[in-house]
Amino acid sequence: MKQQTLSLLLTMGLLTFPIPDAHALRASPLLMKHGLEGLGTAIAEAAEVDISTITPQKAYDTMIAMQEKFPEGMYWTDASSGTYRWHGGRGEHGEIATLGTGCVNFAFRLSDAVFQDLPAKMLQPGTFQFEDIKVGDILRVNNNRHSVIVLQINEDSVVIAEGNYKKSIHWGRILTKDEVLNADHVLTRYPEGYIPPNDPTANETIEEGDFGSGFHWKLIKSGTLTISGKGTMPDFNFGGTSSEPISDRPWNDNIAKVTKIVIEDGITNIGTNAFRGSQAYNISIPTSVKTIGNDAFRECANITSMTIPEGVTTIGERVFQGCSNLKSVTFPSSIENVGAGTLYNCQELRSVKFFPSDKNVTIGDNIFTGNWYLSDLTLPTKINSIGDGMFQSCMSLFYLTIPQGVQSIGANAFTNCSSLSYVIIPNSVTKIGIAAFANCALTDIYFCGSKAEWDKIQKIGDTTATLQSKKIHYLSDVESIKVLNTNKENIANASISMTTESTNTFEIEVVSDSSEKVITAKNVEWFSVPSDTPTDNIAAIENAESAADIVEVAQNRDDGTLTVTAVKEGTAKIVGYVKKNPASTAGTDNEHVFVSFDINVESSTPDKIEVICKDSVTLTKNTLTYGEKLSSLSFAKAEFIEKETGISVPGTLAFKDPNMIPEIGTTSVEWVFTPTDTKYNTVSGSVNIIVNDDPDPSYADATLESQFKGSNNWYHGKVNIIPPEGHLISTDKKTWESSLTVSNDRTGNFSYYLKEEKTGEISNEKQIEVNIDTIAPTGSIHIGNKVWNNFLDSISSSYTKEVEFTIKAEDTASGMENGKIEYLIAEEAYIGEEGLKKLEQLPQSAWTVYSSEAKMKQNAANLIYVRLTDQAGNVTYLSTDKIWNDSIKPEIVLSAQGTKYNDSIGNNAYDGSVAYTVSVKGEDTPLNSFCYSLDGNSAIDLKDGETITIDTVGIHVLKITAEDHVGNQSTIIETVHIYTDFLFRLDGVSSIYDGQPIELGTDFKAETSISTPEISFSYSTIDSEEKTKGLPVNAGNYLIYAEIAEDTTNCYKPQSATMEYIIEPKEIIPSNETLFITKNLATDYKLDLSTMIGDVTGDTRYNIISVSGSGIIADTPKLEGSILTVPVEAVTSEEQATIEISFDNPNYIIGNAVLTLVPTEKEIAQLTGITMPETGVYNGEKFAYTGTPVWTTKDGEKVEVSAMTVLYESTDDANYSSSEAPSNVGSYKVTISIDNTDPKYIGTASATFSITQKTVNVKVNDKDIFIGDLVPSLTELKKNEDYSIEGLVDKDSDSSIGTLNFTYTDENGKETVPNNAVAGTYFIVASGLENSNYKFEYVAGKLTIKSKPNSDNNNGGSSGGNNFGGSTSGSTGSGNTSTPSTDSSTNPPTNTTPSDTDAPSDTKQENTEIKPDGTIVTTKEQTTSDGTKIKTVVETAPDGTILKESVTETAPDGFATTITKTTTTNSLGTTVSKVIVENITANNTITQTTEESSFSFDDAKTVVTTVKDNNGNITEASAYVNKKGETTATGKTKFTISSSLTNQITEAAGTDDIDIVISVTDNMDKQLYSLTVNKKKLQSEDSLYLYGYDAKTDTYTMINDIEYKTAGKGITIKANAGNNYTLLTKAEMNRVSKQIMKTVKLASSQKIKKSGKSFKVTLSKKANKASIKKIVYSTSNKKIATITQKGQVKTKAKGSVKVKAKVTMKNGKTKTLIMKVKVKN
Repeated sequence: MKQQTLSLLLTMGLLTFPIPDAHALRASPLLMKHGLEGLGTAIAEAAEVDISTITPQKAYDTMIAMQEKFPEGMYWTDASSGTYRWHGGRGEHGEIATLGTGCVNFAFRLSDAVFQDLPAKMLQPGTFQFEDIKVGDILRVNNNRHSVIVLQINEDSVVIAEGNYKKSIHWGRILTKDEVLNADHVLTRYPEGYIPPNDPTANETIEEGDFGSGFHWKLIKSGTLTISGKGTMPDFNFGGTSSEPISDRPWNDNIAKVTKIVIEDGITNIGTNAFRGSQAYNISIPTSVKTIGNDAFRECANITSMTIPEGVTTIGERVFQGCSNLKSVTFPSSIENVGAGTLYNCQELRSVKFFPSDKNVTIGDNIFTGNWYLSDLTLPTKINSIGDGMFQSCMSLFYLTIPQGVQSIGANAFTNCSSLSYVIIPNSVTKIGIAAFANCALTDIYFCGSKAEWDKIQKIGDTTATLQSKKIHYLSDVESIKVLNTNKENIANASISMTTESTNTFEIEVVSDSSEKVITAKNVEWFSVPSDTPTDNIAAIENAESAADIVEVAQNRDDGTLTVTAVKEGTAKIVGYVKKNPASTAGTDNEHVFVSFDINVESSTPDKIEVICKDSVTLTKNTLTYGEKLSSLSFAKAEFIEKETGISVPGTLAFKDPNMIPEIGTTSVEWVFTPTDTKYNTVSGSVNIIVNDDPDPSYADATLESQFKGSNNWYHGKVNIIPPEGHLISTDKKTWESSLTVSNDRTGNFSYYLKEEKTGEISNEKQIEVNIDTIAPTGSIHIGNKVWNNFLDSISSSYTKEVEFTIKAEDTASGMENGKIEYLIAEEAYIGEEGLKKLEQLPQSAWTVYSSEAKMKQNAANLIYVRLTDQAGNVTYLSTDKIWNDSIKPEIVLSAQGTKYNDSIGNNAYDGSVAYTVSVKGEDTPLNSFCYSLDGNSAIDLKDGETITIDTVGIHVLKITAEDHVGNQSTIIETVHIYTDFLFRLDGVSSIYDGQPIELGTDFKAETSISTPEISFSYSTIDSEEKTKGLPVNAGNYLIYAEIAEDTTNCYKPQSATMEYIIEPKEIIPSNETLFITKNLATDYKLDLSTMIGDVTGDTRYNIISVSGSGIIADTPKLEGSILTVPVEAVTSEEQATIEISFDNPNYIIGNAVLTLVPTEKEIAQLTGITMPETGVYNGEKFAYTGTPVWTTKDGEKVEVSAMTVLYESTDDANYSSSEAPSNVGSYKVTISIDNTDPKYIGTASATFSITQKTVNVKVNDKDIFIGDLVPSLTELKKNEDYSIEGLVDKDSDSSIGTLNFTYTDENGKETVPNNAVAGTYFIVASGLENSNYKFEYVAGKLTIKSKPNSDNNNGGSSGGNNFGGSTSGSTGSGNTSTPSTDSSTNPPTNTTPSDTDAPSDTKQENTEIKPDGTIVTTKEQTTSDGTKIKTVVETAPDGTILKESVTETAPDGFATTITKTTTTNSLGTTVSKVIVENITANNTITQTTEESSFSFDDAKTVVTTVKDNNGNITEASAYVNKKGETTATGKTKFTISSSLTNQITEAAGTDDIDIVISVTDNMDKQLYSLTVNKKKLQSEDSLYLYGYDAKTDTYTMINDIEYKTAGKGITIKANAGNNYTLLTKAEMNRVSKQIMKTVKLASSQKIKKSGKSFKVTLSKKANKASIKKIVYSTSNKKIATITQKGQVKTKAKGSVKVKAKVTMKNGKTKTLIMKVKVKN
């Protein structure tokens, strides 16, 4: 756009500011006046950048490119660098200062080069890790004294760039990882969770979905959220009646991950709250959008620039409110409505543009309120009003032109616009609201009308008084414009000559014809045009070519002056005009006042190459005695270079006036550098010199005295400046002292004056060098990757193989150039202040001067002390921990205990097991790791002297590794071969003949702990010794022999086993057959009798038992195999004949069948066209014939029959007969016949087939636990996770095959309970599935109990001996148990084992037995003098754990009491402590009480009592359950009943088949309720759920999430606290649960609080609180507010935050409640 056009747009009200050219921007007095010249530059340079395009490499390249502008070593200090305002913003809470000098200035500049306007945030210590640091981050280091920017990131360090590092710019210094982590803070401009665009996962989808009507959203890992669809997006709720803020926004949970929003073409309306609060940096809106809904982009803190696309007509309210880093907004020409508060409180907003249009734009109130930095503003061409508070607190707005057509200016429109100096008001305004210009810096008002029109404007409230103090200019009275030169001469219409590169400044006056007043000419618009341009025609001026290539014009709008700069030779005209109504968009030439003058530009000297001084010009000395000429001084070496190329330029450097005699004092004198070659320009400058009075020999120099003297003129404390004897000293010639004291850190010359005490004469200014540095140096000691950087107050151990160490030292003031680095290697530890005193007292000879590296003693333990002394004498001490230097490997000693086995392949073979004892010798340095692994499995930690037992059959590789803290490592590898007997487990069983060799999967088991060797089988009949290889097929009684055929593992001894096996014959029901014979026809009929018995195998013999119907059968029927031939006479009657058949087959039991001969006159037809069903495996489908039945005569002629009958019969079940084809397993016969109603034809066809069982494989997965861990509960095994069932057909569910049962067995197949106190192997055996269609094959899983790492293989605790009240080694929970009180006369004390001294004894006996598993059983028996027998049995595990203690006392009358205490694991996998008291009467009735303590399920202790008859059957059972009470506020006690507790009680009772009455009490023994339980009933039929029910209020209360199985609702639960409890069905439970969940709401869904206040989050009064299990509270931003787990909220800082309450109900369901909290200052 041309300069003239822009200026014209300003005058027309289309632009508020003219676009300045480069000269105007550089020298703008307006920006300088307000101290914002840096801001002006920032606005000019800032550009929008997309965070998704930034990579670490791109950031690095951008910063490295800045080296050309900021080279290495460039002088850079706080003073020289000036102040820079960065574009990263002030942070989330205003914690970042945006103006910086020195090192901060430099870091800010590089950061802006990479990130432009992207906002920053501050990371405080403890909130970031080293991995969080990225290229371009700014670190604040050196105790918050220095800022650096990250260039590169290495594995354990970063490369940085920095300014003011030793007063210069430095590139490439390295900071260690520790130095980074010790940073005072980090400034980063990357979003949280940032993923660079070149990351391979950047485009992976996080989540996506559909919403609204046809809309789709998708969020990818890089942070881009894409919205697609057509038409109007739905609105989203925020607060109000919504229980969760924006809960209906599908991407709400991921809103913090959004860094870019892309709205695709086709969407016309953006919904309310759609993207509120997102972290997006970039927003893409298509031209299809017409409307942007309320709050759509509110509080999007990372947006820096926003361009609304052409086509948008309406913007809702508060759309960009609170976008705290938004700097510029552009509205299109299509805009018609902008809602109230759209840009409210956008504090960083600087520029707003409305593109010109002929539309009347409606703008809401407070649109620009709180835009502190708004200075660049273009209002719409047509608006009707300036709304209330429109520009309130726009503190950077300098002036404003209000467009013509505005009728009113609202209340507080410009309140607190502290920089607003003048405003142009159109004559269309009729009303100005209250406080419109309150607290403004307004001095001038330009009114586009007359005084009479101004007086008619209605001014509300204090506005009248406010405006009376302002200077009002009535622009309609303008008469002329004057252009005054420096001599105050009016040069209007004159011609002026200038030379190229020269500049003239003119003063402008605008004269009023009504009052002869001079009006300040801020509103004159200037143009440079060709000299022949008409000067009184607007169109001619606008359309003229710019003459800016000859002259450039720039107006200072602060004072109205005009600056003209000559560019090149030529003639141009300068034209200016004033529009009498600048707020108007229309007008003619006669509404303007014009002025013009000509400029003739002549050539100056030719352009010369610019020369600069490379460094600075200095003198060899800078003092003169008055009277001396400048020529007596000489210059230090200075190099001059070409500015562009850096090429050195020769020439002469001299004073401008070398003969000058300067005055006394400090003065500045000019110098000139004249290049030898005239193509270069001369360079001039100045230096400061000191001119003293006449020299006075009597004035000697002052001297320095200090106890803190260092080296090289440096001191580390205060310095006294002592004048010569007889003199006083002063710094200002006012206050005279006998000496001066300097104590602050400083460097360089110190100025002073001397005064002779006798004469009072004062010396000239004198100088003495004073350098003070009181800051001690810093440093570090390095050994490998270990670093020490201070003097330790406590000493720990450190270990290394390294011998050499290095010392680093640094001092930023006096430096270490002439300082000292010394070290001391000592065995003694000097710790804290006392240790430091001792070090200071050591003689100098104890210290060694450090050069580049030093060495420690090998294989010794020492400490390193370092003394650092800088030039000033400041001393720092450093120390290390105690360092063990060790290069010797640990020695592993291995000894084996076991029975050697002489195998055929070599060493390390043992019979059954081997135990290795492992120890480490000769190791002074502690071990870092000591472990072993077996067969490549995970390593297990060892203790010195620990034993490793290997008892698993096979070849094993044992690897033992020891590594000390230094890293010395030793490894031993042993190959171990364990042999064993091969264990056959053979069970004599039977099966029914099926035509296949028998399967031994379930009937015969040969198991080992490793893979089974190949086994060969043979068999013989029970009464024969002749063996046949393989396995039998036919029915019979057999002996089966198994032996190892080949052992590829070489781990087994030869062995064989024998078992008895019976194959029972299969029972078959033969079918009767009908044979139709034709009347009057004598012939032979043949029939295959095999169809009567179906699909059988083996040899079958057929026999004729009887024949009836001699008048029909002509001769005796004949049998050949299965073919029966029957000769028939030509019969005429209906009489039938029968033949009874028997069948003999050793594999089957077959009944007799009857063949019936039926005479018929009908023609016998034959069946064709179908395929009869064949034998197959069960698949869930019906086995039916296929094809279309076709009946034919014996000649093959097709006939039509009236009907057909199909019948399927079972040969296994005489009761099964159906027209439907079967699908279940069995043997069948299908018969297809012509219905006997058919008048002409008769016929039948049949076939037999079988459906065989399908194999289902059930496999239990292996499990591993450590000694002391809970044994896995077999009632909690889960399908697919713990076991698998494969082979079921699709139509059958798990429920159709019954319930799967699991048991633990030992290696012999005997059911057992695993002992988790010792290592061992058990089998998890599955069984119990039943379904006739399937054959179930089970594969057992293995439970392996291993030694626990870092464990001594016992469960802790100490043996309580025989004290039943003490703790028991290996038990879990408390060992303090008690038994019900008993009669002390008949029962021994429960806490004491009777000793030998309890009473005189007649006999006493003690026996000790060691079981194969290592368990020690000690039995003591004694008989007291009164005949009472006492028997004590103690079972102790190999590790010393007491497994069982039992004391039995039997009275002479036969009454016996046994007290047994055990620590066991029940079938649920729970370790329990159990005490059993059993009383046996003389008639053998048994009463048994079991007290069981277990806190794994219900946190309950149970006491179970059972009564048995003399046969040992349980006849009664009851239980007492003591709950740990949890008392609520209402005084009631919460409780839980679980199915696991029921199992525990019934297991303790030893039965599940009788009713057990459970009495449940709290921990105060108050009864809560009773429950009658029958375990079998609980495991069948319906699913029930326990709920509390209050009949008075008809309300329910959730109790737990347990599902109860029962036969019905017969089980009742009663409580004596006034409430009843009931069991609901699943449907009832779901209905009640929903009702209860609906009541759970917060008392309030939103709060507004001031920061620093507290309040409590509470539930609604209607909430069913009794059904709630727990509530977990959290906040979305802990910087704004925190919350305790009691719901107490503490507000901390201004902002909005979500408070979440996650409610967990007693039935396990959860619900999240959300409250929005707005925190004000």
